[in-house]
Amino acid sequence: MRKIGVISLFLIFQIGLSGQGNNFRLGFQMSPTISCIKSNDSGILSDGSNIGIRLGAIGEFHLSENAAITSGLNLAFHQGGKFLHEIGGNFLTNSQLSDDLLNTGDKPLPDDVKLGYGLQFLEIPFSFKLRTNEKGYLRYFVEAPILSFGLLTQARGDISSNSVNVEKENFKKDVASANMFWGFGIGAEYAISVNNSLNFGLYYSSSIIDFTDNDAYKAFPNPDQNPGDPNDDFFRQDEDSKGTI
Repeated sequence: MRKIGVISLFLIFQIGLSGQGNNFRLGFQMSPTISCIKSNDSGILSDGSNIGIRLGAIGEFHLSENAAITSGLNLAFHQGGKFLHEIGGNFLTNSQLSDDLLNTGDKPLPDDVKLGYGLQFLEIPFSFKLRTNEKGYLRYFVEAPILSFGLLTQARGDISSNSVNVEKENFKKDVASANMFWGFGIGAEYAISVNNSLNFGLYYSSSIIDFTDNDAYKAFPNPDQNPGDPNDDFFRQDEDSKGTI
C-alpha cells in the first residue's frame, strides 16, 4: 500500500519582533489538513480520510537573511482516518465503550468492520528553514526536515459494519499517548509591511511511532471446534501491526 500522510495547507501571519538585528519573528497559523492512516498488515486497509485543522504559534530565529530555525506550539484537530479490518476480532480491548459487547468475547467486531479515528494532538515542532532573497514583496522557502513531538489529548472513534454503527466513542486507551512526526514543506512569503508577512505553504508529515496499541487480536473460525463447546468457536491471533498517520 502506498504511503499516506498528513497534507497541510499553511496560512501563517508573521510579525517581526524588535531585538538585536531583529532576528526573531513570531507567527500565528491556521492550517487545514487532510489526513489518512495506513497499516503494514495487508488485511487492514486504509478506507477514508479526515479533514482537520491545525492552529498555533510559530517562532523563527533567523541565523541569517536566508536561514532560520523554527519551533512553536500547535493544536492539531481531527487527525487520523479510517481502517477497514477484513478479519474481525477485538481491537479496542482497553476502551470504555458505550456498549460492553463491542469489546467483550472472542469476536465482538465482525469481519469487514470499519474503525474511524479522530485524534487531537498538542504538538511541538522543530525545523530548519531556507528562503530566497526578496523579489518585490515575495520570497520562496523550503522547510526541512521538520520533526514534531505530538501529545495525544483526545481520541474519538466510530465503529461501523453490517451489524454495528456507533459514533464518537472514546478510543483514547487504545491509542498511543504520544507520537513523533517527520515532514517537509514548501511555500511563499508575502511581505505586507517591513516586519509583517503572510506565508502560504504545502506541507507533508508522517508519524514515526505506531499510533495503535498492540493489546488487540483477530478472531478466526476454529476448524477443530467441538460442537458441544460454545467457547472454542474461534482462535485468537495477536494484532500487532504498525499503524501510522
